[in-house]
Amino acid sequence: NPDFGATKDEQTAAAMGGIIVAGAIYIVVALLIRLFGSKFIDKLFPPVVRGVGIAIIGLNLASAAINNIQSNNGFDMFSAGYYWSWILAAITLLTAIILSSYGKGMVKMSSIVIALAAGYVLTLILTKTGLAPAALMDMGKIANHGWVEIPNFVLPQFDLKAIGMIAPIAIVTCVEHVGDVY
Repeated sequence: NPDFGATKDEQTAAAMGGIIVAGAIYIVVALLIRLFGSKFIDKLFPPVVRGVGIAIIGLNLASAAINNIQSNNGFDMFSAGYYWSWILAAITLLTAIILSSYGKGMVKMSSIVIALAAGYVLTLILTKTGLAPAALMDMGKIANHGWVEIPNFVLPQFDLKAIGMIAPIAIVTCVEHVGDVY
């Protein structure tokens, strides 16, 4: 966003400042939960409010997921690759739902990561066996990527606009996490 600087370094520095403040908010909320338990969050954000917030986050993310599925590797609508993208996405989603609903312990907590890994492995198998179009898993970008680089270091800047945009996300995710625990 050009509001936070003309260069990418200035924008990154402003974002880092907002992330640091968000981290401080996480620490404060964690200490409050440690001192008072999670019941005080029930008073500030009742379950009805948390549920609506979690639903809104999910619905907003759903459009991004659908866009990613539909634009996967530039397949035209009604091509084999387009259909395979939807089939693999549906299998991955169902895997996550089943593991989240019926899994126990770490399997339940890791259901999304496990589902993503399963979708990746299934896609790899289907493309390598020739059942699905090879373009579904183009490894060329990974092979051409420079694996050893010196990072570009910048120091954080505490820009009030950036903090105002990023830091409140900490409150939302803390409330969402407490809602997920119940």
